[in-house]
Amino acid sequence: MSVEKQNFICRAYSRVFVGLFLDWVSNGMKAKDLDCFSDARILVEGGIEGVLKKLKNDPETEQDRTRRACEE
Repeated sequence: MSVEKQNFICRAYSRVFVGLFLDWVSNGMKAKDLDCFSDARILVEGGIEGVLKKLKNDPETEQDRTRRACEE
């Protein structure tokens, strides 16, 4: 899997949690609102494994082929 794809996955999952954190802060950091983090954890558990498998098996893009050719 290309570094770009790995970075995309990291950014996407990071944005989910950063967005939830910013919402929590802007809503007054109430303990009752922390449940959203548990819910998000449930969403990503196992989900990232599926994403990695899909991207790993994804055919190489033209950009990937070009980059690899330049590195050789």
